[in-house]
Amino acid sequence: MSIHTTVSKRVALCLTALLLIFVVPLVTQAVFPANGTWLKSVSVKIWATQGDTDLGKAPVVAAGDNFTINWKATGKDINDNPTSDGITCVNNWGTDKNSEGATTDSILTSRTFFITCAGVGAGRIAGGTITVGRPDLIISSFIITGLVPKENTSGVFLSGPSTVKISLTNLGTTAVLNKNFKVKIVYGLGTNTGVTADTAILGKTFFVNDGIGIGGRNKVAKVLDDMDMFIQPSTGTGPDVNNLPLNSWYFTACVDADSEVQESNETNNCKTIGPGKFALRLNN
Repeated sequence: MSIHTTVSKRVALCLTALLLIFVVPLVTQAVFPANGTWLKSVSVKIWATQGDTDLGKAPVVAAGDNFTINWKATGKDINDNPTSDGITCVNNWGTDKNSEGATTDSILTSRTFFITCAGVGAGRIAGGTITVGRPDLIISSFIITGLVPKENTSGVFLSGPSTVKISLTNLGTTAVLNKNFKVKIVYGLGTNTGVTADTAILGKTFFVNDGIGIGGRNKVAKVLDDMDMFIQPSTGTGPDVNNLPLNSWYFTACVDADSEVQESNETNNCKTIGPGKFALRLNN
């Protein structure tokens, strides 16, 4: 009898220790409410958005860009009727314990978010990882139209108004949202890799202020507004168009010219076309 009692006490102590091991971590994540409807089950939905855009099952955001974590917990009573009575939640990103809510914040590195929601009799843990990615902007298309060829001179064009059309593409894993960035065009002496810095003449600089979509998942080419660029004779700050070598003129367009956007690749922002030779347009 005494042996049986001793063994029972030891078993009880072991069971108590096991309960403490498993219950304490659970209690640190959620405090089960003492009052409310008895629940047969609890379900929790958690998702991330930016503005009106749902970021989907594998959300990716740019470092420092705001996004919103949304959650909603619902339960079913013993008769399978939906209810949220008595459900409270705790999470690893904020202090809101409501069964439904939203929190807006930003992160600099990828992070896993989880939430535990529980009512009387049931609970559920949900979560997921938000990955920090970067955009990658390139000039996908760069053409000049409207050039007037010089009579009887192949490959030579008269200086004058012409239209530059540029398309941008974001090859990265995140969109560029709510950020202005410059597209800059220069022309001058150079090679097919770019215009030489000390001969570059500023042709046009303009802003893109309505963002550009994700290219990695949904490739979007953004066609910018057409613009006129007048190729003029030198005014003392650049090469003289009246005395240019045959392969003189190159045009280079660069997106995010002032490096306002943090990109995964900062070396592919420019595209160069040429060579071309231009003659002064006479007034007759």
